[in-house]
Amino acid sequence: MRMQKDLGTVEMCYFSLKEEGSFWVITCNGLELKLSKTDGCLRKSTILAGGKDFLWAEYAGDVTVRDDLKRFRFGREDLEKVEFTAQDDSLAIRKRFRNAPFTLEERYYADQGDLAWEGTLTLDDKEEFRSCSIRWEMPLPQPVFSVNVWAAREGMPSSISRYASLALEYGEVTSGILLPLLACYNKRADAGVAFTLPFDYKTPRFRYVFGFREKDLGMEFDFLALSPESPARTKFLMKGLSAGDYRPALGWVYDRYTEYFEPVSPRIHSLWGGHI
Repeated sequence: MRMQKDLGTVEMCYFSLKEEGSFWVITCNGLELKLSKTDGCLRKSTILAGGKDFLWAEYAGDVTVRDDLKRFRFGREDLEKVEFTAQDDSLAIRKRFRNAPFTLEERYYADQGDLAWEGTLTLDDKEEFRSCSIRWEMPLPQPVFSVNVWAAREGMPSSISRYASLALEYGEVTSGILLPLLACYNKRADAGVAFTLPFDYKTPRFRYVFGFREKDLGMEFDFLALSPESPARTKFLMKGLSAGDYRPALGWVYDRYTEYFEPVSPRIHSLWGGHI
């Protein structure tokens, strides 16, 4: 592992980055994430809920890449090299995996005050075209009985423990979700975390993957094309919730993407049963 820049503490209006022993600590918009300097993966997540801190989970997450040509999923156990670049407003992580013909570059930064994660997968020169998937995993509190989820579909909100395994696909017309938003929360702790795709972000397939037997909540980008000339790109936003409820998450995306929810024409209010 090689550090490209020695950093003490960088603080901005919405984004704070510091080194703490063997961790990078990112604080932004109600979330504190501790990333390991060994593999760049999430090790501890804390919700900064209205002045009180709530430990969400404290064990290793992962960022994995599925190579459909090799028929293999690479994760932190397959890492060969990890490099970090700390800047005033972001943390970049560059990863190489053993026997993998590509480089994964991750970036954490503040996007209009919200914590954003971006992933860019670049295929080596002269390698064959292939499809791939990229999955960012956040550890869930264990056991999961205390965790509730909400997404824009029937049967929500619900306890995670109701599902042995569930994949909520954005835009899937028969059983998917209508908004790219997921809220996870603990009612007793009055805290939670929300995730969303940027509403204008284009990607072939995006799913939230979780379940009773799963230790992690996965944000999965799938059916991605990968060639030396065309990297695979991913992005999502996240926010800590200072309430054990999904409604603050809805308020978050409404405030950020108001034009999506409000009709352009005032005549819509005169139409009975109208749909936009």
